[in-house]
Amino acid sequence: GTNSTTIVLDDDNPLNNSVIETVTVNSQAVANTLAALTTTNVNATSLVINGDKKLTISTALDTSITSIDASGMPTGGLTLSAAPGAAAVTVVGSGAADTLAAMGTGNHNLSMGGGNDTVDFDGTWTKDDTLDGGAGKDTLSVLGSINNSGLNATIFDNLTNVEVLDAEAADGNQVIALDSNTPFTTIDLDN
Repeated sequence: GTNSTTIVLDDDNPLNNSVIETVTVNSQAVANTLAALTTTNVNATSLVINGDKKLTISTALDTSITSIDASGMPTGGLTLSAAPGAAAVTVVGSGAADTLAAMGTGNHNLSMGGGNDTVDFDGTWTKDDTLDGGAGKDTLSVLGSINNSGLNATIFDNLTNVEVLDAEAADGNQVIALDSNTPFTTIDLDN
């Protein structure tokens, strides 16, 4: 239900070397919040989310989960309130508004699907990240300066269907250079 629930998948083997490749969560009946989804002891690499109600996961996913697929959620949406634990993840979003917070420093591949999605890269967005916002008015949030000029004009090459750049100053100062290859229709500058 809407109360925070913790799910821990454990291995009865003391070596914790069992592998459950895919963990599937069905979010149904009401919006659901998982305070934690712990899969470390079963070495799960993939999280699949189905259902028609919003699912929020409040803490970071374990480092073994490198694939998150919410395409089985036509409505509701997925919110990851903390960065995934893995250095790099592949995410397929839901048909509704998804929110991914504080993506880590790896090279991520994100295909967000429908809805007005928000992906927060803090200060980690690089030209090697891939983000397709899909349908809706989608937002890329970054922290600090962005240089998309001169030799760095390729920083948004792997960015499609993202309409809003939300740039927040890291220390009260920021430089935003958007000389070319800029897909945004709206730029929000925050102090």
